[in-house]
Formats: sequence, C-alpha cells, structure tokens
Amino acid sequence: MANFISYTSRAPQFTGISEVSREIERSFWRLGEKYLEFPFGLSICFDCYPKETGEISKFKIKPDDFYRGNIRLMLNVVIYCEDVSSETYIQDLREPDSVKFEANKANSRKLLGNELVKLLQEVLLKQFKKYPELQRMYPNFILDVKHSLMEIGWLEGDIQKQKPDLIDDNNYYYDDDFDGISRETSHPNFVNYFHEDFYYDEMNEESPFGNDVGHDALRALEQNIKQYGINNIESFPKQLMESWGYEYTEPLFEKQISFIDLEKDME
Repeated sequence: MANFISYTSRAPQFTGISEVSREIERSFWRLGEKYLEFPFGLSICFDCYPKETGEISKFKIKPDDFYRGNIRLMLNVVIYCEDVSSETYIQDLREPDSVKFEANKANSRKLLGNELVKLLQEVLLKQFKKYPELQRMYPNFILDVKHSLMEIGWLEGDIQKQKPDLIDDNNYYYDDDFDGISRETSHPNFVNYFHEDFYYDEMNEESPFGNDVGHDALRALEQNIKQYGINNIESFPKQLMESWGYEYTEPLFEKQISFIDLEKDME
C-alpha cells in the first residue's frame, strides 16, 4: 500500500519532538488501513523555533517517496520553543536533565496534538471541492484522529466518553479492524442488553463472535451494510448461507411447525 503518512522533525533536541513524533506512526497507519478510500497521503513536518525567529523552516521530501494516489498533503505543524520549556539550551550544546527532558516531551505532545488537529481540520475542509468523497469521510476521520491522539497522550480527554465511531448519520457502528469487537464501537442497543464481557470476547470460541462462523458472519454483515445500507438486510441471510455452500430455507412462522419437524423433512 502506498504511504499513508510520513513524518519528520526539524526541532531542537531539547524539545523532545524528535522522540515523540514517532509515536503517531502506528495510529496513523491504522487510520490508513481503515480509510482505504482516503484520496491522498499525509506528509507531516514537526517544527519548533523561537518566537523571535518568525520563520517556518523548509523541509524536503525524498523524490522516491510514493503516496496514496501519488498525492501528498503536506502539513507543517509549528510550535514555539518558549512554550515547550523556559530553558532553550542555546544551540543544544547542553543536554537537558532527564526530568526536564521528560517534561518537555510531555509539553510537546500536548502542543503538537492540538496544533495537528487544528491544522488537519483546516486543510481538509479546503479539499472538499477537489475530492468530494473526502466530505463523507471527514467527520468520522477527524473523530478517529482525536481518539488516536488521546490514546497516545497527545490530546487531553476521556476516551470512553468520546462519541462512538460512526460511519455516517444513520447510526451504523463498525468495529476497529485492529482492536476488534468492543463496547465503544457497538450500538447502544446491543450494549444495553448484552452486559457481560463474554459477548465481546473474540478469544472464547463459545462466545457469539469468538468462533470462525460467528466472527465471519458478523464481518459479512458489516460489509453488506457498508455496501448496501440496511435496504439489503432481508436478503442477507440467504446470500450468506448460499455463499457458504449451504441450502437456504425461508423462515417459517407457523407455530405448528417445529424445528424437529422441519429437520425430519430435510436430509
């Protein structure tokens, strides 16, 4: 898959930005896997300079880098050295002590996280006209970006209280491909009735979605809804069973017909 994200740091050593910038890599690659229709890749430069400088440093990208759709959206995330630390360590000749260095990294995470979300929102909104498909993905993509940054400590907030991951305004909920089934990505109606951890345990073969049949059926239903919405739900069971090579029997609602009687009529 072509690059979804590349990142570089041109910040002074004492800020710790070079160390913390790599923390976003896994989160954004997961976003790239989830949003396969995202029209371009992201190239992010994390920059930090003294307020008196007033310039954003230029950064170059290797000519052999390949991005999704052969297009990259370049973001220059800039913060001030003075906001990271009261000590600027002139020309980085003095190594900061470990306690101050950890504090600087924590400050950098917070500052970069807020600035990255703000900048990403601004530049993506400007791309709607050129990439109409981006407008559909934008609300949920930004929510997922915020959620990912909170997980790694780049944004403040309670992850559990964030709005669940919605595909669109019809309240369709989909599980994360990496994290699997969870309460946070399940519909509230399901969560209200199925409280025990058993229902979200993908390692237990006795759980509804922990075995191959249950898990594959859930994934097939998810893909069906993504492709057709809820309009195709009634035909889904037949399509699923026949795709697995089974004979499908239409539902019988007459009370006098039991499953035992039905089983006798079938081999």
